[in-house]
Amino acid sequence: MEKAPPTYKLAYSKCQRGSLHDGESLNFVCLNQGCASKSLICPICKSEEHVDHEVRPFKFYVEDLWKRFSGERNNDLNDQLN
Repeated sequence: MEKAPPTYKLAYSKCQRGSLHDGESLNFVCLNQGCASKSLICPICKSEEHVDHEVRPFKFYVEDLWKRFSGERNNDLNDQLN
C-alpha cells in the first residue's frame, strides 16, 4: 500500500519583480526545459512570461517528487528483500 505524502502548510516567498508582481507568492514551478528562469514563479510571472510553458503548482510538484522518491526507496527495499 502506497503511503500518502505528509501534509503541511508552506510559507511561500514573495516575488521580487515589483509592479504587478509585488506581494505575489512564488507558488508555481516552471518545468520547461528551455526556460531561463529555472525557479519558482508567481501567478503574474506565469501569466506574462510562462504562458506556453509547462507550469505546476509547487505543492503538486513537491508531492510528485515525494511519491517518486518514496516509491524508488520502496522498490529498492523490495529488491533487497527478494
